[in-house]
Amino acid sequence: MNINVKIAERPYTLTVDNERDEQRVRRAAQYINERLSSYRVRFSEKDVQDLLAMAAIQFVVKLIKLENNSNQTDVNERLKQLNDQVSEFLVN
Repeated sequence: MNINVKIAERPYTLTVDNERDEQRVRRAAQYINERLSSYRVRFSEKDVQDLLAMAAIQFVVKLIKLENNSNQTDVNERLKQLNDQVSEFLVN
């Protein structure tokens, strides 16, 4: 399914698989536009390309933090499982 979104006043046609993905894309476009508006106020001398790059960096840094937190959760869960297995072995 094709949808249209505007980012930095430019229209983009994107293909999504379902309504859930459509909502995600629209929300992402909204976040980007909100960040651009904020940057336009703070950095009025920059052009849109610079502002988009700044927004992209900020969003990717957040993504990396989330990935690291997810990986840490996986490690902690695996450590708990191993600890339980060792404890069970020692009891028997």
